[in-house]
Amino acid sequence: MNFKKSGLMKRQFVIVVAILLSITMCENWGWQDVESDQESMLNIFALVSLDTTISSFVHVRQTLNLDDEEMILVDRDTLWYGDSPYDYVFEDSYRSNFLVDSAVVTISDGNKVVRFFPVRTEENYGYIGINEFVFQKKMSVVYLDTLHQFNPVPGTIYFLEVTAPDGRRVTGSLVTPAIPVLLDESIPDTLHLQKSYTIPFEPLPDNYQILRTITNNYTGENKVFIEPGSASWKSFPEDASSFDDDDFDCDMEIRLTAMDDNYYEYFVKKPLDDEFVSFLLGDANSGLSCGIEGGYGLFGAIAVDHVYRIAVR
Repeated sequence: MNFKKSGLMKRQFVIVVAILLSITMCENWGWQDVESDQESMLNIFALVSLDTTISSFVHVRQTLNLDDEEMILVDRDTLWYGDSPYDYVFEDSYRSNFLVDSAVVTISDGNKVVRFFPVRTEENYGYIGINEFVFQKKMSVVYLDTLHQFNPVPGTIYFLEVTAPDGRRVTGSLVTPAIPVLLDESIPDTLHLQKSYTIPFEPLPDNYQILRTITNNYTGENKVFIEPGSASWKSFPEDASSFDDDDFDCDMEIRLTAMDDNYYEYFVKKPLDDEFVSFLLGDANSGLSCGIEGGYGLFGAIAVDHVYRIAVR
């Protein structure tokens, strides 16, 4: 898999990640599952990505006590749209109290230290209040390598350090996984979904993998976990009743993801319904720390290979 990418494409994807996270990150992350007051703890979700289509990123949140507000009003502005004294709406800006938006975040290989800077985003929406219409802005942040200096490689130890403005500190470490390799030339150009087919790949002796087949129609996604040392996966024929049309074909992405030990422990040994979506949304295995010391959360790594095929009935 080619790990060289143009600077333009990397910058474009950073923007895409920031937009995605601004949409999905603004609500309660599910971390305030406490029954009594306790000391606020940092919650870290950090991903080292060896995939050229996914940027490495870090989220920094914190637990709240029972009487803490989840959202804080930081600004209210009046927007006028006419000459009448009633031609106005309010615009409120909120920030999540779970958010830690001014931390110092670094990832290093023991020699080179790379700073991840906060990228702030906003989600806008409106609601009707008492005799008024109110626009709301919800602010969020994701820490990114905005200078494009972090280029992780497989089989390497990386160290995470997060220091909050109040001095709270979290550290972490991981070993990046090997690069998964789908044997492209051995996978047929067209896959028949009502017949069994085999997807071969190079075995990884030390890393678990996730194999996904993703179609662009309602049949959706199939996901299986691959044990270390496995060299192929064989599909089960799909039931013909799952298709409406006699003639059916669609694009299929075959995606193979290798994961480090922290990622495996967090999402496979203690599974969530969809580990990558859960990672983006910040859903937590309550109180679990994998690769993290001094707080909760996950410091994990992935590497990805993917090919595209035509799937037919």
